[in-house]
Amino acid sequence: MTRVFALGLGLGIVIGFVAALGFGALRTGGSSFAPIQSYDVLDDGQTLVLAIGVGRLDSIGYIAAEDDASSVRVRVLVLHHPGTATADLLRIDVRTYLASPLSSRNVLDQEGRTIPRHAR
Repeated sequence: MTRVFALGLGLGIVIGFVAALGFGALRTGGSSFAPIQSYDVLDDGQTLVLAIGVGRLDSIGYIAAEDDASSVRVRVLVLHHPGTATADLLRIDVRTYLASPLSSRNVLDQEGRTIPRHAR
């Protein structure tokens, strides 16, 4: 009986360890900047609508816009939450506001790449 108990206990520990490692692999956690696919500007000239891609379990950490005389640099921080649906990609629109109208300035992502304007 003692040998069977020890074998069962050992097997239970191994199964528990493997399960814990498996569930740990599903946790992504952390944060990253969202890929910005395109932008549009509303009629006021100062509101940008950014089209971004996020996972179904992600949430927005912050949205920022820094503008100077020639360009506007935008970034959207995405917080990744653990779960099994992190491979589901959603396209959502988020808004950010500029200190002055966009006019002919370029819109850049956090790495300095030009973001295309969404065609109406």
